Order: sequence, then structure tokens, then C-alpha cells
Amino acid sequence: TEENNQKYQTIADQIKQGNTDDAITNLKSILSSNPNDLVALSMSGSAYMRAGDEMAFNSFEAAVKADPNSFSSHGDLAFAAMKCGQSARAINHFEKSLAIN
Repeated sequence: TEENNQKYQTIADQIKQGNTDDAITNLKSILSSNPNDLVALSMSGSAYMRAGDEMAFNSFEAAVKADPNSFSSHGDLAFAAMKCGQSARAINHFEKSLAIN
């Protein structure tokens, strides 16, 4: 919906501006009513990554669990793993992402 798109745009702007606390608060609000919202889960992972918080893994893993056939969710998790030096985990999810796409 247009309302959701506006919420996501506001949150994306908050993340880009480094205002991760507000972004995470807004995302938690969305996820409290829809815990499998892939957009919110992905954005949550991005906000946590930007904040340097390992909760990013939880968000990206929740996105993969919500939709195991989402190539972007596997890709997000792979990039998070790569950034943290978990190369085997990164390769696993990159391969899953490529197999889906």
C-alpha cells in the first residue's frame, strides 16, 4: 500500500542518515504486527548492520526462514556473514541465492 511504501521510505532515509535507533524502533513496530514482513526484516538487518550490531544476523535469518526461496534474503545473509569474516556461511548463502535466481 501507499502508506507502507511511505513508512519504508522514511525508514530507508533514517538508515541512510545513520539514524539507526529510530529506524530500528519503527521496524520493530512494523514487525510486531507482521513478523514475516520481508521488507521490514531486510531493512532491520540493514539498520543493525549500519549500527554495527550482530542482531543483523537475526533479522536476515528471520527473512530466510520467512521465505526460504527469497534470493535477496539469502544474499543479505551472505553479505552479513562475509562482512563478519564467516566465509563458509557466506558462500553457503551466496550459493543458495544463485540457485534461486
